[in-house]
Amino acid sequence: MRRLIILVLVAMCVGCASTHNLNEGPNALGGGVQTAQVKPGLYSIYVRTNWAPWSNYSGARSVWTKTAESYCGKAGYQEIGISETDYDTGKPGPLPYIVTQRDGHALCNNAETSMEQALAYLGAKPK
Repeated sequence: MRRLIILVLVAMCVGCASTHNLNEGPNALGGGVQTAQVKPGLYSIYVRTNWAPWSNYSGARSVWTKTAESYCGKAGYQEIGISETDYDTGKPGPLPYIVTQRDGHALCNNAETSMEQALAYLGAKPK
């Protein structure tokens, strides 16, 4: 019973979405956020959850959204080229080692860069 409780507690901790800054280096549990300003008001945002025995799309979306909001503030933003995936890293053990990720760009509504300029720069197609 004790092992089961420990396993559940560990699974709860590792399954969370992480706000660790991947620009500063890796996180022991795998998750984190990597960002870069591509053009004024246009940000590349990559979010990866900590490993878990399940997919965590809502966690990845939540951290991605909070990151975009932290850059764009009350002006808001538009999403460009969003990709969401999950994969089993194949690490050995009794449980899957799944990482969920969300990748794309946030264009702040008050950016100097227009949507057309951002799409052209990124080589993306409008929706």
